[in-house]
Amino acid sequence: MALVLPIAASASCGHAREGSRLARATAATAAPLAEKASTEARVQANTKCEGCHEEVAREWRGSRHRAAATNARFMRGFDREPLAWCVGCHAPAFDTEEPLRAAADIGVSCIDCHRGVETKVAAAQAADHRTPGPANAASPVSCGTCHEFPFPNQPSVAMQWTVTEHRRSSFAQTDCGGCHMPPQEGRPHRDHRFEVSDAMIRQSSSVEVSRTARGISFELRAGRIGHAFPTGDTFRRIRIEAQTLDASARVVEQRTRLLSRRMPKAGPGGRAQMEDDRLFLADSVGRIELAFERPERTIRYRIAYERAESERDEGTPQTDVVELAHGSLPKVRRP
Repeated sequence: MALVLPIAASASCGHAREGSRLARATAATAAPLAEKASTEARVQANTKCEGCHEEVAREWRGSRHRAAATNARFMRGFDREPLAWCVGCHAPAFDTEEPLRAAADIGVSCIDCHRGVETKVAAAQAADHRTPGPANAASPVSCGTCHEFPFPNQPSVAMQWTVTEHRRSSFAQTDCGGCHMPPQEGRPHRDHRFEVSDAMIRQSSSVEVSRTARGISFELRAGRIGHAFPTGDTFRRIRIEAQTLDASARVVEQRTRLLSRRMPKAGPGGRAQMEDDRLFLADSVGRIELAFERPERTIRYRIAYERAESERDEGTPQTDVVELAHGSLPKVRRP
């Protein structure tokens, strides 16, 4: 088994890391992965899909699904925790008998979402590959394969539970593709970029800001969204920051609040969900107050969606920062 991630800048770096990654990688998923068709067969089958569906393939090639195992965020995380368990969703074509490089290059491919994978692999190698597909490849059942699962070795604690969130939401009758694979005018297929744009993230919530006797209050309301905000892994969160400023606009005090799922480790290999203060259902409201010693000063604030490098990182994140709101409240003038 060779766990070697492709390194865009330098292929030699990937080979140099192979030994250490292999030594640290878990073998827990080796048997299930080995039961699948070989990486080579799956890559060939996906290439055939691309050959006939060129427009769809162009969209998919630029998508996050295609880059699931080659994007910088995943590669940094895999450097930190090189678990074979992660590969099952980020590079499903991986076969333990072959290097990961080829499987990582196609990430989440056509045959991973369009079910009946083994049949399709075999059929795509024949002249006629018309095989039955799923009733809806963009349904919660299909997407839930990788977007709802527990922590490894702890099946009672969900690492991601987006599908359950969706089922409880007011958009339960709208499948995942209704938002993430919208129809395209003048084209027979849905959008295969699986885009989560900054505009979509900003539409997921709204905020009202007001001054209080102790400082500043934020009333956050979930918008048009079919799951919690933010959803997915525990690295995603909403950061609320506020600062008081003196007459020279210098920062005097600063307060920060993070809205997220906080799931600290509870013993060897265990997790415990301690708190979840994300926005859950459409029109749900979260009220946050940040207090200051001198609340009458000018208060500057900022709210952002962000993905941290790790759940232990309380500092400034390096990726996926989308500003949701910013502004200031003027100094209170005493009579």
